Amino acid sequence: MKLRLTLSTCMPLIVAVPLLLPHLSSAASLSEIYQIAASKDSVIQASRAQHEAAIQALPLARSAMLPQIALAADLAENENNDDDNGAYGSNSYGASITQNVFNLAAMRSIKKSKANVALARASLLEAEQNLMFRTAQAYFNVLTAREAYSAASSSREAIARQTEQAERRFDVGLSAITDVKEAQAQLDLAVAREVVAENQLALAREALRVIINQDVPVLDGLKEDAALTAPAPASIVDWISVAEENNPRLAVARKDYELAAADIGIERAGRLPTLAITGGYQNTSQDLLTGPSARPDSESGQIKLQLEYPLFTGGRTNALIRQAKSRATQASFNLETVRRAVVQETRDAYLTVLADISQTNALSQALASTEVAKEATQAGFDAGTRTAVEVLVSLRDTFNAHADYSAARHQYVISSLQLRLAAGILAQKHIDSISRSLEIGR
Repeated sequence: MKLRLTLSTCMPLIVAVPLLLPHLSSAASLSEIYQIAASKDSVIQASRAQHEAAIQALPLARSAMLPQIALAADLAENENNDDDNGAYGSNSYGASITQNVFNLAAMRSIKKSKANVALARASLLEAEQNLMFRTAQAYFNVLTAREAYSAASSSREAIARQTEQAERRFDVGLSAITDVKEAQAQLDLAVAREVVAENQLALAREALRVIINQDVPVLDGLKEDAALTAPAPASIVDWISVAEENNPRLAVARKDYELAAADIGIERAGRLPTLAITGGYQNTSQDLLTGPSARPDSESGQIKLQLEYPLFTGGRTNALIRQAKSRATQASFNLETVRRAVVQETRDAYLTVLADISQTNALSQALASTEVAKEATQAGFDAGTRTAVEVLVSLRDTFNAHADYSAARHQYVISSLQLRLAAGILAQKHIDSISRSLEIGR
């Protein structure tokens, strides 16, 4: 009996071809992928544009306390019921200037706008750190899926060889047909697992492609000797303190509260008088030069000190003050909610890093154990004390252990970055440090 080459067994070879095409390009490190993402990711581009728009809040607020100059001109055709002077034309032009001397609401708006600019900077920093983490996460998701696909493919190939061997042994009468059937069943399962792994790899690559907006090249893999170090500082309390001081999302919430509190003062200033200097010039002329209605060209100018005191606004000012107070209260509770969330995220990330280190070490030992078990099972099969199915299971377990070990190492890297993200200190240097722990095309 010969090995059956069914569609299911050939499918992995067919679907693997597209995955080999990107490997024709040069390998890329995490730092290189991040540089592409920084220039092409649509989310960060939108955040930068939002930042540029937000920083205009300060000059907009200052404009209220700067001179306001305007020019005006008009040309008119006039008609009256005077028999001596019917229709006539007139024109005028002039200029006006206004300078606020005292406007407490405008002054407080300038102070508020400074907080608005700081809010924009914090928001952009949050977006930049999120981009670093999203890129790294997508990068290592591809590596994990690639290792899983490699393990599934290798497992399928090894099981196929064992199935072929079982068929040859059956042909010469050394094994029962049940061994062949069981081996074929394991092969079919391996093919199914390989198809699933291949699809997961394609999905992971697509997720990274969305970020960098181009085809994903070959990615550098994690070195075998890459160190797994515990978080420094070692105290979780220290990490929480760093997060409360540096987390940009928390900074955004603080600025939101400052802005809401500033609105109370601005609305209260609506009860106070405003003082401004105004001046103007106007020149008027008409084409009617005779008759009793005739008037010569005229020029006029004025300068005045204008005081406005709102005595009663129908309750509008009081309502605006109450509304601002409620919004400030809401912002204060939102700030506390964000602070608690940041503390929780920092704690979770810290504990996850420690757990990932322990899990990776355990899986390293499990990998070594499965290798020994596989060799022992193969030796037992050669001696006639183990069945072919047991050999196939040991092969599958070994390849799965390889994939699990790689996934755990990748997850450790992601968790380490997530801890720095929660603490608000994730920077380019951390991305570069990870890139130094990669090797080309692995």
